[in-house]
Parts: sequence; structure tokens; C-alpha cells
Amino acid sequence: SLGINLKEAKMDKEYISLFNKNGLCIGSNERSLAYSSGQRAGLVFIWNIWKNPDGINEMLLQTRSRPNDPFAGSIDAPAGGHIRAKETPLNAAIREWTEEVGTSITADQLIPLGFIPVDDFFATKPRKVTQFFFLNPHECSLMETAFSEEVQAFSKVEFKSFTDLVFNRVDSINAVIRSSENPDSLITHIINREALSAYTPAIIDVIKRSMDSIQHYMSTSKIDSAIW
Repeated sequence: SLGINLKEAKMDKEYISLFNKNGLCIGSNERSLAYSSGQRAGLVFIWNIWKNPDGINEMLLQTRSRPNDPFAGSIDAPAGGHIRAKETPLNAAIREWTEEVGTSITADQLIPLGFIPVDDFFATKPRKVTQFFFLNPHECSLMETAFSEEVQAFSKVEFKSFTDLVFNRVDSINAVIRSSENPDSLITHIINREALSAYTPAIIDVIKRSMDSIQHYMSTSKIDSAIW
């Protein structure tokens, strides 16, 4: 549709930051030109895991829905996206959280977990990226979340259950979901392994590393940069 085409045109004209494999910003370029010329774009992903009053680690997930997104319908970190020109990874993380989750967040609420360069982010369309990961260890209520063209639902799950799903130790997990179709209600829901099946091996690898990094931090209050 014309609306989708205009949206894609706007995204292509967005200027994004470029990084090297060591996580250093080396310039910027128009998004479409950066990818077509094989330059390495910067991405941020923000995970949200907290300890509930019973001592159980819970987490927030989003369900992707942007038109023409090859991973639409997949579950993902609550927020993430490109680092714009002149943005730091931290500033991009704050902006993406506000845009996608709909609640405000400050720099001191985010814990940098690490970064990793990936050269085959999309299997059918090779792209070079450097991904920066952050943890928000403060609870975000499902009822506070906001929906957009990019996000059709948010779910709350136990962190251990999601980790078991990611590492193929279980086929499905229990979740509480709030969707754009029924925003006034919280519904018990089952998340199956198919919710991750569209992702490439490279993406699954960074999700696994994220879970290992978060588990280490939640257990020790320390960052293990060697995981990346």
C-alpha cells in the first residue's frame, strides 16, 4: 500500500550510525545506502527482566508486527532498533524503549550488557551489524505498555521458562499477554517454539548469549563481557 511504501521510504532516508567490529562508531550513512554498500550498522536491543516479590525472575517480551517485517509474529526483546546518526548506543536504547514500550526510562535504569558484531544478520539478505545489548532490571507492567504499527502485543513470562524455550529444553511456555486487539484484558497464553522459528541461526545465537549474560548478571550483579 501507499502507506507502507511511504513508511519504508522514510526508514530508508533515515541516517544511521556505522560501527566497526570493536564497537566504535566510525561515521554515518543513509540506512539503505549503508546496507547496500556493505557497511556495518549499529543496533540496540533492550531486555527487561526483574525479580518479583516471590523471588522469581520475570521478563517482558514483545510480539513484532511491522508491515513487511520478515519476523512479524515472532517474540522479541521489548524494544530495539537502529542507532541513529549522532546517537550513542545508550541514547538509542532510551529512545527505542520510549517509542516501542511507551513508558519513560532514564540512563541510570539501563545496564549495558555488551556488544557483538554479526555478519549474517539476515540469511537471505546478508547484512553487517554491531549489536549493543542493555538490561532494564525494573518491572514494567503490561498495562503500562503501548501498541504501535511495530508491536502488536506484549507478554510476561518467567525468565527461566523463556531461557528453556530458547535453548530447546521445552516446546512451549506459559505467558500472560496483553494485545492490541484486547488492550483492556490480560490473557493466559501459550508461547510455542514456533514464535522463534523465523529467526536465523545468527539471531538465535545472540538471543542465547543475551540470556546467558542476563543470568550471570542476575546471579552475581556483574557483567561478563566474555559471553559476547
